Amino acid sequence: MYTVNANPPIKENDYFTAIRIAQRENATITEDATQIVRWEPAEISPARMKAYLEKKAAYDAAVRCGLVEEKPKKVTFNSDRYVESHGKNPRGRGGWIFSIDGEEVNYNGTLTEAKKALRADHPRGGIAHILP
Repeated sequence: MYTVNANPPIKENDYFTAIRIAQRENATITEDATQIVRWEPAEISPARMKAYLEKKAAYDAAVRCGLVEEKPKKVTFNSDRYVESHGKNPRGRGGWIFSIDGEEVNYNGTLTEAKKALRADHPRGGIAHILP
């Protein structure tokens, strides 16, 4: 973030002038309308980016060689199809059918138990759709 003082200076409490200048500069103004503030994304230095890429390449090579175990990815659950069919969120005990990675998997028990079992069976992660 950096601050740009208006040129000409904004008179105290001249809120409308500050708004016009901020719109022209694609920026925002402070509450007291005396400064225009523009938010800029931080730049990463080329040396820092190079160091990051080298470190990532070394880690990926170690995973491929089996020297380091890859961290398990997260399974996320999507209940849109279930809610669309039943008109309520999934919960409770019963037979639960999930669709993950193009395959349908069936679990019996509470929804929490079914989710835990699915996470254990699919350590690579993915999106699991709860089917009606």
